[in-house]
Amino acid sequence: MSIISYKLDLVISLVDTTNGRAVPERDINFFRNGEPIRPEKRGEGTFILLDTGREDFDLLTKVRGYYPVTTKIRYELMNENEPLAIVYLIPDGRSLVNLNTVEITGRIPKLSEIEAIGLTKPRCCISDYNARRQEMSVFQMEGSRYLEDVHYGILHAQEETFEHIEIEKNIDAKKMKLRYPLKEPFSVNAPICRIVFGNVEEGGTYRIAMRRQAPETPVILRYLKDGCWYYIKGDFNEMTHEMLQKAKKFENPVDREEVEKT
Repeated sequence: MSIISYKLDLVISLVDTTNGRAVPERDINFFRNGEPIRPEKRGEGTFILLDTGREDFDLLTKVRGYYPVTTKIRYELMNENEPLAIVYLIPDGRSLVNLNTVEITGRIPKLSEIEAIGLTKPRCCISDYNARRQEMSVFQMEGSRYLEDVHYGILHAQEETFEHIEIEKNIDAKKMKLRYPLKEPFSVNAPICRIVFGNVEEGGTYRIAMRRQAPETPVILRYLKDGCWYYIKGDFNEMTHEMLQKAKKFENPVDREEVEKT
């Protein structure tokens, strides 16, 4: 009896960045360096590539109801056993899903990243951090969930900034190993909030969206421009491109592995 084996070359996870949920839409098209491909579906919002090889490529994802997005697939930055590409999608203005979404667009020269955290519903708070093991312990806030995603921000309330962290694996319900060590001082009980990603195109044209909350949607938004982070805190419902251009420059140098997404 012959045995047929396949090599897993990529897991693609489609996530609505405004709510952190898997994208349920079925009208989805993928392109590898401009050529159409057909990954196999493995659950809601999850697709896999088998026996396609592990050469770096640009993955263009088009989903009905969302703006197209290009993701750079760089295998040296991924887990060798299960390379994962999380594609964060922004609802477009023609979709019903966009009825409760606020969007900011514009252009900032030398812009490379833009992201935000919502302040009304932190997932949990940090209780301890083991620097040697890169392990973070948390405790749950009332009405919130434990950390189920990958990208979060630890809030620095006094500075009105946050540190972007990545979860490498969950050790148990209240402890997880970080992909990179913490670089900034933190306060015990500091809230941990989910990261909302924006999209930046060549030339600095950007788009970022958040789910509207009433009466306001308090956020801290930041963007990376020419190697420096700029922060602004306020009501996302009222934010404009002009306000973002007046964001406060954070003087600490960029020393996290920001370049992995460039």
